[in-house]
Amino acid sequence: MQSRNNKTIIAICSVVFGLIAGAIIMLFFGYNPFSGYGSLISTAFGTPQNIGEIFSQMTPLILTRLSFLIAQQAGFFNIGMSGQLFGAWVGSVWFALTFPHLPDFLIIIGATTFGVVIGAISGFIPGYLRARFGASEVIITIMMNYVILYLGNDAITAVFPN
Repeated sequence: MQSRNNKTIIAICSVVFGLIAGAIIMLFFGYNPFSGYGSLISTAFGTPQNIGEIFSQMTPLILTRLSFLIAQQAGFFNIGMSGQLFGAWVGSVWFALTFPHLPDFLIIIGATTFGVVIGAISGFIPGYLRARFGASEVIITIMMNYVILYLGNDAITAVFPN
């Protein structure tokens, strides 16, 4: 119970100190921190669309963090989550752009499924190399980030339908 309270206190202190540091930086550059934070809050939570944008930006970050926690609980250090997320995103967008005439619900299901498959393949390769050859998952996932980045950029510029 004590450890849980300490973690909560640390989290709250981190947020408070972050806000204070932001206020100091705003003051240093000649801005009013109260109007700055007020504008931030009113913009972020001002309309239902803005609240939806918060969730659409927050969800991939939360899922990426969960993927790190799963690997950490298994005793591994997966540094390739950003590449795996990017690969999944490229796969999902490719599916949606390749099959635009499908009904909306099929595009959502297909794009999600295809993105999950591409992300899983991106995570399977380092896992296989670790299990089969004992390769370092840290080095392999860092290298896979670049492989996925270059393949994804190539797919975006050359393969995606116009």
